[in-house]
Amino acid sequence: MTEPARADTASLVSCTLSGSTLPAIDTVIYEKSDGSSAIAKLTGGKIGISASDFFAGGGDRVRVKTSAGAGGFRIEGWIDAAKLPVFTSKDVPVVQNHVWIAAQREVSLIAAGSGKLRVKRQVGSPFSQAFTGWAPCASLSLSATTPVGWSPAGNARGYVAKKDVELYDSGGEGRSLITMLSPDSSSDGILLWSTEKKGAFVHLVHHSDVVIDAWARASDLKALPKGETQDSQPAGTTRRNPPTLKLGGDAKVMVASTDLEIRASASDKGKVIGTLESGAEVYRLDVVAGWASVLPKALNVAPHGEDQSFWVKAKGLTP
Repeated sequence: MTEPARADTASLVSCTLSGSTLPAIDTVIYEKSDGSSAIAKLTGGKIGISASDFFAGGGDRVRVKTSAGAGGFRIEGWIDAAKLPVFTSKDVPVVQNHVWIAAQREVSLIAAGSGKLRVKRQVGSPFSQAFTGWAPCASLSLSATTPVGWSPAGNARGYVAKKDVELYDSGGEGRSLITMLSPDSSSDGILLWSTEKKGAFVHLVHHSDVVIDAWARASDLKALPKGETQDSQPAGTTRRNPPTLKLGGDAKVMVASTDLEIRASASDKGKVIGTLESGAEVYRLDVVAGWASVLPKALNVAPHGEDQSFWVKAKGLTP
């Protein structure tokens, strides 16, 4: 069941994520938190973004600014939260003290709360399930990093979950069921490790896209001979080259000598959609009646439609 997005007043004030990221290609930037008023798009190239006001008004969008600091091409608007790349910078609890979404994993946003965001990680084979948890904003990032490796203890014994397995908070009396582990039926099963056994239960640990520290019935698992392991398929990573934009032969690199308003049309009455910050480098594509059509030199933001342009006062640009 899909969890409805929500946001409360505290989340709008306290949660802001900033960083350099690779957004989805042609991510539309809207003027408002709802409606179809598109003003620009992210091309998919690397870009500095500041994101806030997650799911404002119960909608599905997040407010963004496309500038990481001074000298940027800053477009301000809203994008679909599902299009924003978000990564865990710390382990995010799914079941407190027992199950976590591991750090350095990409997650999707599904809700906002008081200083936290609810995130989901759809885990691939050998799992067949998704994990969700509330992450403090400090545990999330817009920038991808390489996951840290992990090795089991030298005396650990391998156990494989080839069917659904109930996980418990302890192996003793009074234990409580905390969650279910569901392996992909087409895989060789989920490999877990143990150095402790208590009666019919074994204490299991696992580190991959999720971190597990819990107990299960030994009879629900396949015990590997001591010292033996099995291959574990690592999660795949996707790399892509950002798209490029074709520029006309008259394009010229210029620098903003002062902060300039970016407008949607070549007129003082044109809608202001952002700011060309002082020191920013742009391609000047055309000049019409004192207005210059521009694109950021990084080509990471573009007008939404082919017949649209970004316009600034031409006198504010220098070679």
